[in-house]
Amino acid sequence: MADPITFNCTSCGMPYKVAASYAGREFACKKCGARLVVPQLAQHTGFRVEPEVEMGSGTEVMRRTTASGRQVTVDPTRVFKRERETSQRMVAVGAEGKKKSGNGMLIGGIVAGVVLLGAVVAAVIMFTGTEEAATNSDGTTVSVETPESNEPTERDNHMARLEEGLDAAGLLALFKEAEGKVEDADLTVISQHLVRAVNAEDGGALSDEEVMSLADRLTEMKLGADTERLIMVVINRHRRADTKPETYIAAREQLGYSQLDFDTQLERARSLGATGVVEGMDEAVEELTQLQDRADDGWSTLADKVSFENAVESIDAAQATVDDIRKNDPFRFKLVTARLAFSKEKASQHGSWVSVARDPYVIFIQLLASEDQAAAEERLENALLAAEQFPEFFNSELRESLNLKRMLPSDLPADERENAPIVFKLFRSASYWRAYLKDHGYGDVDATRARTFTEPGNGHVSMVYDQEDPGRTTNLGKFIRALIDVSMYNYHPNAPTTHEEDENFQAYSSYFLNVYFHAAISMTNVDPQTMDYTFMYESRSAVDTLKRWLAPFSKDSRDLPTAMGGQVLGVRECVEWQSSDDLKQTILDKLAGLEGWTEADLRAAEASWLGTIAGAYLRGIYQFLFHYQQDGELKYRAKFMKFIRMDLAGEVDKGNPVAAFETALGLDETDWKQLESEFSAYQGG
Repeated sequence: MADPITFNCTSCGMPYKVAASYAGREFACKKCGARLVVPQLAQHTGFRVEPEVEMGSGTEVMRRTTASGRQVTVDPTRVFKRERETSQRMVAVGAEGKKKSGNGMLIGGIVAGVVLLGAVVAAVIMFTGTEEAATNSDGTTVSVETPESNEPTERDNHMARLEEGLDAAGLLALFKEAEGKVEDADLTVISQHLVRAVNAEDGGALSDEEVMSLADRLTEMKLGADTERLIMVVINRHRRADTKPETYIAAREQLGYSQLDFDTQLERARSLGATGVVEGMDEAVEELTQLQDRADDGWSTLADKVSFENAVESIDAAQATVDDIRKNDPFRFKLVTARLAFSKEKASQHGSWVSVARDPYVIFIQLLASEDQAAAEERLENALLAAEQFPEFFNSELRESLNLKRMLPSDLPADERENAPIVFKLFRSASYWRAYLKDHGYGDVDATRARTFTEPGNGHVSMVYDQEDPGRTTNLGKFIRALIDVSMYNYHPNAPTTHEEDENFQAYSSYFLNVYFHAAISMTNVDPQTMDYTFMYESRSAVDTLKRWLAPFSKDSRDLPTAMGGQVLGVRECVEWQSSDDLKQTILDKLAGLEGWTEADLRAAEASWLGTIAGAYLRGIYQFLFHYQQDGELKYRAKFMKFIRMDLAGEVDKGNPVAAFETALGLDETDWKQLESEFSAYQGG
C-alpha cells in the first residue's frame, strides 16, 4: 500500500496527512485560506500497487470508465491480486538464490502473512471514510474506516455545472446558489468563470445594478482584480453615451476616479497668462493639457487629481494676484496688458519700439535711427507732460460735467473698460503708419494727410510723430488734439465699433459743436516756468484780435484787412450754423453791410479770409461761454456743458440746434439780447 501523503501549508505551515488517493486535489487551507494542491507521492514502498480508480472533479472517488465510456464495476479484491503475485515472486527469487532452512521458511511465512494482513487493512482504509473496529488474526483490535457513499455531493453538483457552458446570467445564478454551500476556494473558481462571462458578453443580460452588486460581493471576497473588471463593464457600456447614468458615475467613483473640469481651468490659466502680470500660467496650461490627455472620458486617477488640484491652486494664487493688482494698482495692470497686446501686433516687429505710461495712456514710440528710450522720451518731453496733465482736466471739466462713461474697448464688459489702457502708437514716418493702417483694414486713410486716426472698437489712436524741427510745435499740437479726440471718442455714448460706423460717425448733432468743440479744448497754454498745461485756455490774443476787428475798416501794406469795421458774427449765428457754406455766406453778408468794404475786398475775403474770420469768432465765442464771469462767478459754463450733454443724449435737433441751446441756457428773447450784448462787451475787453 502507498504511504499516506504528509505536507505542510505553504503559507501558514499547518501540517496535513491524507491518503495517497488525494494526490493532485486542490483545496483551501483550513487555517489561512490559502489555495493548496495535495502533492504527488514521491515513491512507492514495499510493493507497487496498480490503482483501479481515478480522481474525478469532486470529493468522491468516481468509477473509472472504459474507452467506450461504460463504467466498470469495481472489484475491491482485484487490487490485491498483483500484490500476491508480487509476494510470490519475491519468495521465488529468494528460493532460487539460496537454500533456506526450515526455520527460515517458517519465519518467511510468518512475515509474509503479516505483510499480507497489513495490505488488506491498508486497502480497506484506502477505500473507506468512517472508522469501525476490526480484529487481526492474532486477536488484536484495529480501527478501520468504513466505505463512504459513491453518490456525488451537492458541492460536486455545483462544480460540475461549470462545464455546462453557462452564460453570464446562468453563472450568476449558480454563484448565488453555491454561496454558503461550497468552500471559499470553490466559490472563487465559480466567480472567476462568472467574471470572464460578464466581460465577454459586455454584461450580457445583467443590469448595471446587478453587475455593481456582484462587484461589491467580490470586494468582500477580497478579489480586487475581478472587482475592477466588473466595474469596467459598466463604464464601457456607457462610455460613448451623451448622457451618463448614475451607475456610470458610481462605477467611476468606486474605482477612485474623479471627474475634473479641465476646460474651465485651462481657460482661466490662459486668460491670466494673457494679462502678462503673473508668471507660471504657461506651465499650468501645459500640466493641465497633459492631465486632460491622460484622462479617461474626462475622469482621472487619484494621482492625476492631486496634480490637477495643485495646478488649480497655482491658478487661484495667480487670480488673487491679478485681482489685487487690479484693485490696488490698476494702472500697472493696464500697462502690462497693453504691452503684451502690442507685442503680438505685426507693427511691433517693424523698427524698434519703446513704451511709456501716463495713466490712463500707454504710449508706444517707434524709435528714430540711433535713438534709445531716453532720447525718445526727451524728444517727446512736452507731449508726455501734456498726457500726464490732461486727465485731470478731462475728468473734472468734461467727464463729470457731461456724465460720460467709458464705452471702448467694446469687447470688454462695462466694469473692465475703466481699467483698460487708452493706447497711443506713434510712428516715426508715414510709410510705417500707412502699413499699419492697411494691415488693420484702414487702407483708405491717407497717412500723408491725416492728422491722427482713432480706431473704432478698441479706441486706440495712432499718428506720425517724427523729428521735431526747432521752434515748431506741429507734432505737439497734433498730439494734444489726439489726446482730446481719443479721450472723447472712448467715452462717447455712440462710439463706433466698426469701420463702417466710423465713416458715417458724427460726434454731435449740432454743427457748432461738431466743427469746433474739440478744437476749443485744444486751445492750450504752457507756463514756461512750471511747465503746467492749461487746456481750453482763455487766450487774450484771441480776444484782442476780435477787439481790433471792431475798429473802422482798414488794410495793411499788402492790401489785407486789419480791421473789419464792426462785429461780424454773434453767438446765435454760430449756434444755428448748419454747414461751412452757410457760415461763409453769413460772413459775406455781414461784411457787405459794414462801412468801407468794396466788391474787390469781398472777393478777396471769399477767396482766403472767410475761414480765418470764422475760426477767430468761434474761438472767441467758446472762450466767452466757458470763461465769462459775472460778479466773480462763471455765468455760462455749466449751462453750456448742459447743452453738450443734451447733444450727446440725442436731445438736439440737427436742423434746429438753437432750441436746445435756449433750453440749456434758459434763454428767451430778452436773455438772447443780454447774451449777445455781453459777448460784444467781451470782445471790447
